[in-house]
Amino acid sequence: MKIEQSNEIFEVDIEKTKQYYQTHSLCDCAGCRNYFEQVAKKLPNCKEFLSKFGVDIERPDEIGWISCENNTIRYLFVGYTVVGEIIHKTKDSFEIKENEKSYSIIVDNEYIPNEQKGKYFVITINDFSLPWELKEEFPNS
Repeated sequence: MKIEQSNEIFEVDIEKTKQYYQTHSLCDCAGCRNYFEQVAKKLPNCKEFLSKFGVDIERPDEIGWISCENNTIRYLFVGYTVVGEIIHKTKDSFEIKENEKSYSIIVDNEYIPNEQKGKYFVITINDFSLPWELKEEFPNS
């Protein structure tokens, strides 16, 4: 399926992307579990953007995070795989607004180690924070 987003064009196999997200395993560390627990409700516009590509926001391939003051986790990057290819790209990122904040989403051919054998590209949400919401001790990264 061809997807056009702000003059960018992507060829995406949405069904294969969805199948990928149903089968790949998730990290079980505290920072990742905190992300899985709340990201869909805290970043609904990012969720909507990713779902156009068949991506499940609660099942990323890769997360880089650090614990910060005030029981907050800073997510340096969260990467997702899309089965398909970038046909036409003129800009490096999309800005997605969530209430009063903006999030940078990068779409590129960056490598994420995964099971994909054919064409794929990566969507990454960069540098944002979420509060600690798990009912367990706050991690020290």
